Amino acid sequence: MRSRALAPLGVLALLALSSCAPRLRYVADLDPIRYLPEELQLYATATGAEAGRIAKALLDPADLGPVLEATRRVERLALGSDGAGKAWAAASGTFPAKRANAALVLDAAWKREGPGFVRAADGTRLAFADERLALAATASLDPVLAHLEAPAAFPFPESLLGLWSADLALWVRDASSLAARVAGDAEAVEGLPPFTLAAGFSADATGALSGTLAFGFADERSARVYEAVARLSLYALARAFFEEAEGDTLLSLAQWRREGSQVRATLPPLAGPSFDAALRRAVVAFE
Repeated sequence: MRSRALAPLGVLALLALSSCAPRLRYVADLDPIRYLPEELQLYATATGAEAGRIAKALLDPADLGPVLEATRRVERLALGSDGAGKAWAAASGTFPAKRANAALVLDAAWKREGPGFVRAADGTRLAFADERLALAATASLDPVLAHLEAPAAFPFPESLLGLWSADLALWVRDASSLAARVAGDAEAVEGLPPFTLAAGFSADATGALSGTLAFGFADERSARVYEAVARLSLYALARAFFEEAEGDTLLSLAQWRREGSQVRATLPPLAGPSFDAALRRAVVAFE
């Protein structure tokens, strides 16, 4: 795995073993995002199948076997990052309950820490509430543990819940800074209004992903005034992460509309390999 911010995905390999800690009390049957810390810069979610796709795109082939086995146990994965190298993950699914405890207790690389374990080499944490909920982090798990019985609210507006329920989705709090980073020239995007970015993609039987981007502004007037900013942001993303021909197709077929304070772009289906290659370029860009 290249990016430390995505390290909890690698910990999914341990889900193939099972739960590894005393059971924790939590409010059940919630979207796992509600167990994550609040006010993070980025949140992402995926089905187990799409988590497997991400793993194939981002992990070294030698690491894939256990992770893919783990994603088959996952129903929904939620990931949050503070944008500075700390990340937290929660996964709902069905995890066996007897093997990992003994395995990690005997593994010198892992030590007990509170209700879970910590890996000394990189500070990765792992804990299980029970056979249905797994937790991981690159920092202390305390912010997640605090939300098990007092779940956080969704970090984004209710109008984005439809996108969030897609097979693969993300929400970026400070997308104007993201645009500056993608452009590689802060001066080129000076004066951009603050806006958020949400995206939701769902796969068809061929593995192609169709999706929508939603650029969120302060109010309806701002969305109308700054619609060009949303269009320029999609242009920057297409040019940065897709091959030229693919980027041209994406830009020419995108369908735009305004919904209240949001500017939305519905994208044409993206072939699986093209999407995966773009994902790899994005991870490299934000290391």
